Amino acid sequence: MICRVALVAGLLVAGCNSTSGGSTPPPPVRTADDQVFWRLRADAEGDHILRVNVDGATYEKGWSVGGLPRKVPVKRLRTWEALLYPGEAAIPADAPVVALELDAPTQTLAWFPDGEFGILMWTLAISLVAGFALKGVFGVTL
Repeated sequence: MICRVALVAGLLVAGCNSTSGGSTPPPPVRTADDQVFWRLRADAEGDHILRVNVDGATYEKGWSVGGLPRKVPVKRLRTWEALLYPGEAAIPADAPVVALELDAPTQTLAWFPDGEFGILMWTLAISLVAGFALKGVFGVTL
């Protein structure tokens, strides 16, 4: 799993660590657009907390591995977009961290095209089939 931290320009990231069950990540990779990436590895199943230290302040992001199915927010943001990911508290507006995100590897589904386009196409196809199948029930003529 990859952890992405978007920062305000020019800040120093002191480190990143995880609670029990998650191993200490290797050194981060920093990009020119002030994003920092860590590769995470879990040593045990369960709910873990990732702590990122930036300019003397610590920011936390929850992450989960294995176990029963549950909802795990993948992003923690500080802008209005935080309303779209209500599972964790928003990052304070004056914080140097813009976003904490987890990017788990995705798998493609054999019957579905990737992305939003695939979802829209399947929704359209199912709606058309259901409409034609039920047109007699509702007395619709073409």
